[in-house]
Amino acid sequence: MFKEQKQQMIEKAQRMANMTYGVIARSCNKLMIGKTFWKSLALPSILYGANIFYITEEEVKKLEMIENGVYRQILGAPRYTANCALRGEIGASTMKTRVMKGHLQYVRSTLQGNNQLLKEVIETQLEEKSTKWAKMINAHLETLNLSQKDLRDLKKEELNQNMIRWDDKRWKEEVETKTSLRIYKRWKLKVKEDDVYDNTPQSRILFQARTNTLPLNSRKRFTKEKTNCVLCDEQNEDLKHFLLECPILSEIREKCPELQQPYWEDKEEVIMKFLFDDNRKHMEDKKQILYSMWKLRYRRQKEKELNTIMHPIPTHSAIA
Repeated sequence: MFKEQKQQMIEKAQRMANMTYGVIARSCNKLMIGKTFWKSLALPSILYGANIFYITEEEVKKLEMIENGVYRQILGAPRYTANCALRGEIGASTMKTRVMKGHLQYVRSTLQGNNQLLKEVIETQLEEKSTKWAKMINAHLETLNLSQKDLRDLKKEELNQNMIRWDDKRWKEEVETKTSLRIYKRWKLKVKEDDVYDNTPQSRILFQARTNTLPLNSRKRFTKEKTNCVLCDEQNEDLKHFLLECPILSEIREKCPELQQPYWEDKEEVIMKFLFDDNRKHMEDKKQILYSMWKLRYRRQKEKELNTIMHPIPTHSAIA
């Protein structure tokens, strides 16, 4: 019955995402403007009327893929960035959470309302589980460990708080599964927007460093290529080496006391304190230091690539 409406919903989500990309490109602050446009204008339009029809897990996943694409655009995130890191920095719940909340708030308001006929129809459906929609609502309740009676008694804000707790728990569980986010999860304890991001390349590099998605050579281990440092040729160019160990970057590190050797603390903690700081002014200074380090590495990488083009290593056949 609602198949056409659901297809239109997904198509509208993609159109609104494309509109959001355009808004972001012209904005003075990608995070503030992009998130406001998506949350306040796009989502209400996309999910309009969705409370009354059955939505499959596959359809929710399609919506989440579109939404995560918007978040990647806002933050300048590589495609391999974990979705939980995108949510953590944007400060947003999942599409699944929003869909569940919309369905349950609709049922709650109906059961507590004055339309006796509609109330009886919904109560009968939920009791008999006679439709896919009713089975879905019961599944939502089971997920939140709530009963139909709870739904009749809960206030709107109480149900919202239940949804937030469930969403936060789900986010933490996902973060725990990501070995690449070992440092991130030590600091980021809840889904919360951070106000250190703007339209500068410094912000993009900060996000990538925080989420361990800087395109350092350690990522080449997945393709069995050399992982040596671009600057000093050490064997494994990972985030720890880049931020704390590479000798070529020592002069830039002198601008930040936290990055000075020797490190009496756990190195991961040193990195965490450098990348995550509640003091806004300190973070702006650190963003600039981090960006200076990255620019030096980027220049050296381009020089090496140009040198390889200009002076290719001869093959055995060419030598012969």
